[in-house]
Amino acid sequence: MAKLKPTVRTRKSNARRTPSRAPEIVLDDRARELLQLTALLLARCNYSRAQMQSTFERALASLPDWIGVSGGGAGLPNDIPGEVLTRWHLLPRYSLHGQPRPLPAEGRLSLTSLIRSISRRVDPRHIRDQLINTQSVRFDKGLYLPQERALRLRRDPRLQSRHHVRIVRYLLRTVEGNARREEGLRRFEFITAGVVPRALFADFAAAQGKSALRFLEEVDRDLLLHSVTPVAKSEQIEMAVGVIFSDNRPLPPLTAPPNPLVEESGG
Repeated sequence: MAKLKPTVRTRKSNARRTPSRAPEIVLDDRARELLQLTALLLARCNYSRAQMQSTFERALASLPDWIGVSGGGAGLPNDIPGEVLTRWHLLPRYSLHGQPRPLPAEGRLSLTSLIRSISRRVDPRHIRDQLINTQSVRFDKGLYLPQERALRLRRDPRLQSRHHVRIVRYLLRTVEGNARREEGLRRFEFITAGVVPRALFADFAAAQGKSALRFLEEVDRDLLLHSVTPVAKSEQIEMAVGVIFSDNRPLPPLTAPPNPLVEESGG
């Protein structure tokens, strides 16, 4: 009787594998402030504190393991790449007639010198890689040139997440400051809401987005002028001005992102 060969199971290279969870990091001051401000916001509405705590614990326990996986790009603790693009467009040294100059990687007038004018604690090569990976800067004939005014955060999940934390933290600061009803803490907080026909929504949002970007570029210009004014750090106030669009479309269920290693295997 012929001996049967054992069946060998092989994994297909194009099988969908959920990315492994990235190591967690300790809560920093920004994260603690965000949680504190969120608790204050809900407590001021007189929601049950016990229910808030239990609901938050259940929400954390129900999150998929792949939430928080490490994404592409280096990820930075601040918005240095975005600041590079801002200064590149606005500083006379790095722009000409309102347009950014093409810059070499090294030298007295270079992308490296621009990055170091913001911070000497970061590796300019990492910032250059960040700008290239997000397609915010292109490299042509030995020179770097911005592709657009704003950094494409969606191409770097970790940088996008830090950007979102910053936005929500600023928004909650404004809400809490105004809730305390002290004149010295008041900040601008206005909103307009209405309805738009679904067929017109995309075009309407795009037009309003262009208008908002022009407004933010004007604010950018004014803030940069003030940032180079010789004033003691104790006399400076960090200010944020933002425009946020939202709507009532429901968010779909969470789905795991594709594993980049699987995609590269040719599946």
